Amino acid sequence: DADGYIIYRYKKASNGYVEVKRLDNDKAYWINKGLKRNTVYKYKIRAYKNVDGQINLGELSYWVSGKTYNRHNKKINAKTVKVEANK
Repeated sequence: DADGYIIYRYKKASNGYVEVKRLDNDKAYWINKGLKRNTVYKYKIRAYKNVDGQINLGELSYWVSGKTYNRHNKKINAKTVKVEANK
């Protein structure tokens, strides 16, 4: 079993994925707030395990994307993306 998960988001300026959040195993989701509207964000995730003080990383997932939208309805939270680990 994993001790937690690392979430990466694609950053155009870096031309690659950068770490944006580490989650403990007991928290299976994270909401990415404060994003730009009408923008597609791409994410990858990987599991990690702490073995004798050393972090062992699992394989990086395929990418998934989420798009933010202009807010036309107060019920829509248009500037967040929820990233969820499927255990």
